[in-house]
Parts: sequence; structure tokens; C-alpha cells
Amino acid sequence: MATATIVGGEHVTLNLSGAELKAAQDALAKLSEGYSDGNVLHNLSNSPVPGELNIYEIASPGGTVTLPSGAQGLVLLGNKSTVMRGTSADTVNPDPILLVGNRGNDTVFLTGAGSVISGSGLDSVVATAKGSGSAAVWTGSGNDTIAITGLGSVNAGTGDD
Repeated sequence: MATATIVGGEHVTLNLSGAELKAAQDALAKLSEGYSDGNVLHNLSNSPVPGELNIYEIASPGGTVTLPSGAQGLVLLGNKSTVMRGTSADTVNPDPILLVGNRGNDTVFLTGAGSVISGSGLDSVVATAKGSGSAAVWTGSGNDTIAITGLGSVNAGTGDD
């Protein structure tokens, strides 16, 4: 597993490689801009710290996980198939968020603006860009399904995407 450092010096673990790893590291660096401190939280019941960059790093629980309000990123670790949901705080001028899947067959829903990096597996990504926002999607190996509404881009990995 690789890591990325966010503002404040905390490290985010990433269960990715190659182009997806680089995309996640770049997205975390971009999210860090404009913040003076950051937090890596390991439990969804912990509240994000207002005014700081908050990235949730969660061992794949399976089932459904939702990015907590006020947080900017959700990173899954492990191999369990999981449904991830994330919505930007504002739908007119949305702040970007980051959703990073794992090596399971994940289903990811992004609404607003931001990036989805699905990881390997047979993933399904639905990104709905709102207002002035756009969505960027990177997929890994596997036969993935990708749907983007509004402004967006896709960087498909190997497989029949």
C-alpha cells in the first residue's frame, strides 16, 4: 500500500497503484490547498473538524458508507464490496470532494463536484456534476460501468469500461 501526505503532515493510506495512485495523490494535494491543517479520521462516527481538511480512511465495511457532512474525502481500504456516497456541500458552487474505492466491486455515487477513483474490481460509478462543478473519474482494472451527468471526464483503466 502507498500513502499520500495531506496538509498538516498526516498520511492517507491508499490501496491503489499506477495511474490511480498518482490521481489520488494529486487529488489529495489539490484538496489540501486552502487549508492550514488536516485530519485523517478512521471512524465515521468522529465528526470532521470545521475549517480543516478532513479525510476519512475506513477499512472496507461492506454495505453502504456516506461521506460525513463537512468532510472532503473518503478512502476505503481492503477488498469488501462497498457502496460509497458523497455530496458536495453546495450545489451551485460546489467544493470538490474525493471518493476512493478499494479492490472490491464498489458502487460509487458522487453529487456536486470532485473526483472518484474506483480502484480495481467490477465497479459502478455514477457522478452527477452540479452548478459550476465538474466530476473526474478514474477506474482501475475490471469491467466498470461509468455514468457522468454534467461536466466531467473519465480515465478508464484496463477492462471493458
